[in-house]
Amino acid sequence: METSLNTNAELFKQLSYIATDELYMKKALKYVKKLAMQKEREEHNCAGSKKSMSEYSEKEFMNGLSCACEEVKSYKKGELQLKTWEELRHEL
Repeated sequence: METSLNTNAELFKQLSYIATDELYMKKALKYVKKLAMQKEREEHNCAGSKKSMSEYSEKEFMNGLSCACEEVKSYKKGELQLKTWEELRHEL
């Protein structure tokens, strides 16, 4: 808990430096939203497991599909940046 309090204090301290600059605050907000979506995907098992299609339950499949749709919506809103071909190839 102590570490979390220190991290929160440091975050707010750093935000106070840019609080008067709308452009920097928008950039910070966009990044925080991106992190929040990433955390939500990970919590809902959207991060992508290595299961074959036959191993997915209907619920897992629908959850994955829902997450994919949310990613598309976020991309269209400009809240999410897609990976390049080089980044995807490197992951493989």
